[in-house]
Amino acid sequence: MADQASEGHGDLQPLPQSRFEFSSASTLAEFSKGLIPQNTSKNTKWAMTSFEAWKSTRNAIHPEDQVPEDFLQCTDPDTINNQLSKFIVETRKTNGAQYPLATLHSLLCGVLRCMRESNPVGCPNFLDKKYTRFRPLQRTLDNYFNKLHSDGVGRKVKQAETISLEEEDKIWGSGFMDLNTPKGLQNAAFYSVGKFVCLHGGQEHRRLKLSQIQRGDGKYIYHENVSKNQNGSFIYFLAIYIVRPPNWATLLTMRLQRRRKSS
Repeated sequence: MADQASEGHGDLQPLPQSRFEFSSASTLAEFSKGLIPQNTSKNTKWAMTSFEAWKSTRNAIHPEDQVPEDFLQCTDPDTINNQLSKFIVETRKTNGAQYPLATLHSLLCGVLRCMRESNPVGCPNFLDKKYTRFRPLQRTLDNYFNKLHSDGVGRKVKQAETISLEEEDKIWGSGFMDLNTPKGLQNAAFYSVGKFVCLHGGQEHRRLKLSQIQRGDGKYIYHENVSKNQNGSFIYFLAIYIVRPPNWATLLTMRLQRRRKSS
């Protein structure tokens, strides 16, 4: 029997040694999605967490106006316009503060990626402004973003660092603004005018006219050159008071005022 068994298996050949590494179906499925950067993956997960938190809270408080549980598979433009408009306007940080514009846009991008994963074939790109079907959502976003911008949400005000009195004393003592030399006098004039007349750069200095400065009783009046983008109902001027210390003259104090234009 043993001999017969050995004779019966004598024709079987061992499998050849392969240089190939075969993949499973799950591995191929992962590669078919494309390589997703780690930050993008984190953003998508965060956006989905925020959306699900908003959805569950809204459905609990407003059962008469439910967010569909299968929203990620939704392809109806009216439903997408309605639900995402509410999501963007109503979503908040964990402390109740409003999100800035860039964060809201990032949330929408994350939701869109989640919808594409749930429905790779039929998911519409609601962020593409060429699709007129999503114009109601685009109008909501534009108007809400404009309101956030006007309210100053997320807007960082750039402000130059101030010069302390000690630093200014060092500048005067260094000879950089020596009033006895032409260059020092020019530097002193540039610095003083920029500081007390609130000019922001060389262009404003070059456009400054002598007619904008008038001498008054112990002071100089500077009238701002009002641009077309400013409120035309008022004219702004600075009252600059002058004192004369022993070594140099400095513009000491100023008062920003405004007067209504005479008709």
